[in-house]
Amino acid sequence: MYIWNIKALKKSLKEKPISEKESLKYLIVYIFIFSVFVADPPIYENLWQVVSYIVWGLGGVIGALYLYTKNNGKNGKHFLQRYFSIGWVINVRLTVLIYLPVIIIEYLIKSVIFGDLAEFYTWHTIILGLGFYIFLYWRIGYHISEVAENYSKELNH
Repeated sequence: MYIWNIKALKKSLKEKPISEKESLKYLIVYIFIFSVFVADPPIYENLWQVVSYIVWGLGGVIGALYLYTKNNGKNGKHFLQRYFSIGWVINVRLTVLIYLPVIIIEYLIKSVIFGDLAEFYTWHTIILGLGFYIFLYWRIGYHISEVAENYSKELNH
């Protein structure tokens, strides 16, 4: 299972699809992360939190459709294997390099300026989060398309 090395993962995926057993590892990680951090019932303290959950839900659906097209759509192969493995590595990298530092800075700014963190949850927060979401799907799509393109070339030769 790859955690950080996207080049090695892409090389491996270009050579052959990962096994079902290996795919299961990525699926388990996604389910665990989703269950622990995302699936907790939200507490709506203001309208912007409701809007954000709707935006994230729609963003996830649109992002998945985008990634499907980057994998050559209905003619693509091994979409879920590529999605889970590449998505995992990109999420780990972005969490360490971008999300955690931004969350810490944002928390400090919110708590110092606003005191009550819920008051800061406005359209600014949604726009910032949406920017991260777009960047995440763009990066995953970039890597999926590279693997899909290479795989298609090999099949045609």
